Amino acid sequence: MVRRPALVVAIVLVLVVGAGRPLFAGPFPDLAGHWSRRHAEVLWARGVIRGLPDGRFAPDRLVTRAEVARLLVMALGDTGESRMLAGLPSSFLDLGPTHWANGYVEAGFERGLVMGYPDGHFRPDQPVTRTELVVMLARAGGWEEEARVAGGGAAGGLPFADRRAIPGWAVGHVLSVWGRGLVTGFPDGDFRPGEFTSRGQAAATIARLLEFRGILYDHLGELAGVDPAGWLTLRLPGGGTRKFRLSPATALYRQGAPATVADLAVLDEVRAVVSPEGEVRYLEAFLADASGRLASLDQAGGVLAFFPREGGERRSLRVAQDAVLVRNGSSARPEDFRPGDELYLILGQFTGEVRVLWATRVDLTGRVLAVDLAGRRLDVSLAGNRRRLFDMAPSPVTLIDGRPSGWESIQPGDSVALALGQDGMVTFLDVARSPVTGTRDQRP
Repeated sequence: MVRRPALVVAIVLVLVVGAGRPLFAGPFPDLAGHWSRRHAEVLWARGVIRGLPDGRFAPDRLVTRAEVARLLVMALGDTGESRMLAGLPSSFLDLGPTHWANGYVEAGFERGLVMGYPDGHFRPDQPVTRTELVVMLARAGGWEEEARVAGGGAAGGLPFADRRAIPGWAVGHVLSVWGRGLVTGFPDGDFRPGEFTSRGQAAATIARLLEFRGILYDHLGELAGVDPAGWLTLRLPGGGTRKFRLSPATALYRQGAPATVADLAVLDEVRAVVSPEGEVRYLEAFLADASGRLASLDQAGGVLAFFPREGGERRSLRVAQDAVLVRNGSSARPEDFRPGDELYLILGQFTGEVRVLWATRVDLTGRVLAVDLAGRRLDVSLAGNRRRLFDMAPSPVTLIDGRPSGWESIQPGDSVALALGQDGMVTFLDVARSPVTGTRDQRP
């Protein structure tokens, strides 16, 4: 992520909510630092995962057929059938009312998610192979018929070095699930169809399944605010806002890493799992951005072209219809932007469209010699030993050391960058002041 210009940090993004609470350790202490932590925690927030009796999740322990049956039934929504079926005779010879997973296996069997073996057994405590898990995922996704047609015993469409080791009856399932990004191979290029699956791997694939189907999160939106009392305000895609309550147990992530409330920023894109009582149990926040110099802005087509700050070829991005447009701190129209403007862009994490287009164009830099409050003028020393009086526009946007302020707070000795309106009046000031001496060297 690029470094944001100070003006954007101060006005658009930074949200001060006081001291952040400590990082939530998560519902399962043994997941700290594990690659599957986010997947397991979002499933925990949805009530899909409950962990072991000792409070651990044990992500590297092998997952059993009974556990996968429960995970899939809970993930797709258990409306109570597992409880009703738990005390009834089983469809399988090695299950019955005394087995903890009897109801889940029966519910999964009735839904077509899991099957038994030809000998009439289910083998609930047997570890699940990667092939078996993929077949169950395809059934849960509703791709069974597609898999049957796509399979035909031909594994040539798969990229794995050991694809010929995949059983013919499962090739179509692997094609369907791999093609949707739910499973991948190993770094050596193999799929390892007969390898057993861990609990962490099962959690990751089931979370991806729910995300692919659009049912992993309860709410998507844009962060509009967080107050110190722990209330989060989301701007919803269909318009309007809604408040949700955070708690000390909320699992928070920002940019894919564990975070505190203080790490959240206005305009973050947010995905959340919320309890029926309106309490956020899991929240992911993202901010995708870019910066550079404007090349062109097609007003009709809504396409922006710019040269990235980090170098490289010119990039083109589509501007969202409801994008926020700002130039030199004030609301702007597409025709107000000029080639050469310095840009800071906030992008849609998933659409890639420009959500916020912030442009600045500094006309002059110098050092403040005097401030005339009554006359609303600044006396500034410019490069080349030039001196000039500048009239202030009615409401100039002013930053002092990156923080919004009034132009009346400017002091002699401050370094200043100015943007002028068409009438020559100052519309934007970016002021630098040393916290120790009161001033710092004049801008180049």
